[in-house]
Amino acid sequence: MLAPYLEEAVRQLRAAFPKGVRVGDDDFDPLMVVLWDQLAEENFGLVVEEFTGVNRHVAAARYSEEAEQNRRRLEGRAMEIKALLIEHGWDPEED
Repeated sequence: MLAPYLEEAVRQLRAAFPKGVRVGDDDFDPLMVVLWDQLAEENFGLVVEEFTGVNRHVAAARYSEEAEQNRRRLEGRAMEIKALLIEHGWDPEED
């Protein structure tokens, strides 16, 4: 069970992406960049696991590293995704 503020983050992700986002989807990597920028490492893993089904430890180890490596290449789409999340209640100042 997630803490209420993480449940809220997952709810906002589901509102922004009602069909979900899976590994290999066009939005997966830029979404990882946004989440990695916005969440503490442990929370990143928990939220990614709840939203995508990817194991939290895999998310924290693999997708956080890929987010760092791909940040520049994905910056434009990541900004669009962040704006979409903000439209659905995401507060970039909260963790």
